[in-house]
Amino acid sequence: MVKLAIEVSRFAKGLRSGFLIFPQNGVDLLALDEYLAAMDGVGKEDTWFLLNERRSPGEVQHDLELLRLARSRGKLVLVVDYPTDPDKVREFFDKALAEGFVPYVGPLDLDRVGYFKPP
Repeated sequence: MVKLAIEVSRFAKGLRSGFLIFPQNGVDLLALDEYLAAMDGVGKEDTWFLLNERRSPGEVQHDLELLRLARSRGKLVLVVDYPTDPDKVREFFDKALAEGFVPYVGPLDLDRVGYFKPP
């Protein structure tokens, strides 16, 4: 899978300069230098929360170390969590922005843009 992702990146960028590759999740692969070098950024879901439940501190720390590695190598880190409790939404944004990540909260189905349901 790593070789495929790297080849897709090379192929796409060979066809069109400026093509960006952002894998979703799979943060453990960010520890592989060749893989990380071929990516332009990473998307990560459920970084701090699984819906309104907090993930275990160990899981969060593991993911943060890899996401920080990507950020330190100049990669854009996009994080998406799905809390619905307003205090947890605020906490998610505060934590993500403090890390230098780009946060987004949306509905779990991702069937509309934004957090709040239209009236």
